[in-house]
Formats: sequence, structure tokens, C-alpha cells
Amino acid sequence: MVKLNQRGVTVIELLVALTILSLIIVLIWNVFFQGLHFSKKEMTKNQMQQEANVIITHLTKIHQRSEAYEITSNSCKISATYHEVGQSNQTITFENNRLCLTAENLDEDATDKYYIAGDPNHHDTSLSILIKDINDPDVNIHVDTLLYRIGGE
Repeated sequence: MVKLNQRGVTVIELLVALTILSLIIVLIWNVFFQGLHFSKKEMTKNQMQQEANVIITHLTKIHQRSEAYEITSNSCKISATYHEVGQSNQTITFENNRLCLTAENLDEDATDKYYIAGDPNHHDTSLSILIKDINDPDVNIHVDTLLYRIGGE
């Protein structure tokens, strides 16, 4: 009959196994939370892009339909005051309590970057929109666009 050695696992072997296991768990934990952080950051950027698209769509309609308008940007808000034929002056304000919205005129002859006045019948207007997350200033998007008129109108 053959005798087997039944000493079992030594304390050193147990400590080495626990150390390796804890390193693997820490690595998996870090990868998981980095993925969550990246996902949250990208979702915020996606929401910012959607907000910028909504603002650009409204401002383009104002540019195309109004006799005259002005766009102002202050206190993390973008406001547009415009006058359509047969109506009184109207104002629309874009604001979000989690985001800081700013607009600036990209035209070469613009004198004040926070004030954009236009006669939409004469020219297209370049516009830059910057959106920042109030809680995380590193998360921001910058969109340059052109408010245009459809030819022949």
C-alpha cells in the first residue's frame, strides 16, 4: 500500500493565492468602474449634442422666417428675439440647469461675440455654440454652424 502525503496547503501558499485573487478582483473592479464613468461621460456628450441640434434647428427656422432677429448669450442661456411678418416680437430662451449654453458669432465683421443681429434676407450667419457640463467642465462640445436661407426666397 502506498502512503499519500496529506499535509494540505501551507500558509504561504494560501497567502499567495489570496494575493493573486485580490489583485484580479481589484483589476476587474477598476475596469468596471472606468467603463461606467466613460459611459456616463459619453451619455452626457450625446445629450449635449442633442441639445445643440435642437438649438440650431430653432435658430435656423428663426433665421429663415423672421424679418429681423437678435441672438444673445449670457448667464449660460441663449436667447433669440425675433419679429415675424404680422406678429409682435417673440423671444425664445434655451437653458438647461445642468448645462452652460453659450453662442458666439463667427462672422468676420461681428463686433460683439455675444450679440448676433441679422437681417436674414441678406446673408447667412455663422454661429458657434459651446455647451459645457456645469458639474464637470472637462465635458463639453463645440458646434460651428451656418444659419442659412434657402435660395430664391
